[in-house]
Amino acid sequence: MTVISSVQDESKWTFELEIVADALDEHVSNQKNVIRANAEYPGFRKGKVPDHVLAMRFGPQFGVSEGIDQAIQQVARTVIKEQSLNVVGTPQVTKMDPYKPQQPLRFTIEIEVIPSVTLGTYKGLTHHVSLAPVTDEQVTQEIQSLMKRYTLYPTVDRPIKMGDLAVIDINATDASGAVIEQWSKDKGGYSVGSQLFGAQLDEALVGKSAGDSFGATETFPDGFELAAVAGKTISFEGTVSAVRSADVSELTDELVAIVFQVPTIVELKQVITNQLQEVAQRRFEEDRVQALMSQVVDGMTVKVSDTLAALEVKSIVEEEKERLNHKKVTLAHALKEANLTEDDWKAALKPQATQRLKAALAYSEILSLENIELGTDDVVTFVLSKKPEWRREDVLANWASLNMPSIIRVLTQERALEVVVSSSVYEPSVES
Repeated sequence: MTVISSVQDESKWTFELEIVADALDEHVSNQKNVIRANAEYPGFRKGKVPDHVLAMRFGPQFGVSEGIDQAIQQVARTVIKEQSLNVVGTPQVTKMDPYKPQQPLRFTIEIEVIPSVTLGTYKGLTHHVSLAPVTDEQVTQEIQSLMKRYTLYPTVDRPIKMGDLAVIDINATDASGAVIEQWSKDKGGYSVGSQLFGAQLDEALVGKSAGDSFGATETFPDGFELAAVAGKTISFEGTVSAVRSADVSELTDELVAIVFQVPTIVELKQVITNQLQEVAQRRFEEDRVQALMSQVVDGMTVKVSDTLAALEVKSIVEEEKERLNHKKVTLAHALKEANLTEDDWKAALKPQATQRLKAALAYSEILSLENIELGTDDVVTFVLSKKPEWRREDVLANWASLNMPSIIRVLTQERALEVVVSSSVYEPSVES
């Protein structure tokens, strides 16, 4: 291999290279032998078909394109290693001379790399984010919300209204008569108005009293999260056993002790206050980081290529799929609910992906400028924080199985943010 020329810009290297004839012909010959080893032809043993016969079947250039591809990949790997390039995506051939047996081959490749970064100010930044105090009104609202969640639903002697809890015996079947087991039960509690089984059942239940029968049908969309009913028309039949009111019970020390395992209302308010303060603290820290990093990103100079942005979009998509999977929801269903196609959604993600990439590049550059190096102890401490049952020896023993790129990304972000946040200054907002 000979490097004829090389050109570097912010995020890409362009190399004009030449492969010597012997090396190229060896790759072509190897690929011809691969084809020969798998070829079967009447009158010849497998693996023994001569070139002129294979040329009649596969064409006179059989094995050439495969051999050239293999040779170029090997040369690209060599160049990347020699130049210590931090590559993004796959090297692309942009120009290539015609192939001639026993002649060198000249070609040009472009290799995208992690772009160079020039940071502006990242220390001593000001922000206007303050820690919001927890108010008595917030505590009261949270307690009221909890009481609605833990209401005792007293039985009432009247017809069902929206918001009631109907105790029902229900049977759900599809058009073939197959029972939908997940939705068929005796003495099950159903919140009328929740549309858990669609709007038609809610409407059929309103006005019914204990002992009344009911029936309804509902057609569910193809992307519905429960696969057993997706795209099907489901029939619901059953009987109302009881009607329970969703009126919130009066808050007393006795009820607080039963429902929340806290002796008194006063102590419950303190517990809620502490929880809301923790939420406020997290929100403050998140908002402060966002405000500071927005300044860092806006002040930096970096070129984010379409290839790099596309890879980050792909990463965001995979994260969202995993998040939805935990909720037992498919991406297709979520996109349908949002009235989005996957392509439109991915296009809308590009600004977010670009911003995330810039922040990640800034984190790495901050560590470089601050001469902060991540070592074994940093990784061990991080893993032990996630796996407290482990010891240092366990981390070292399982080192090869650790998701090191992910760990390094997290640690890089943490260390960089320590630098940015610890040096920042709070500046109260001026009221106009």
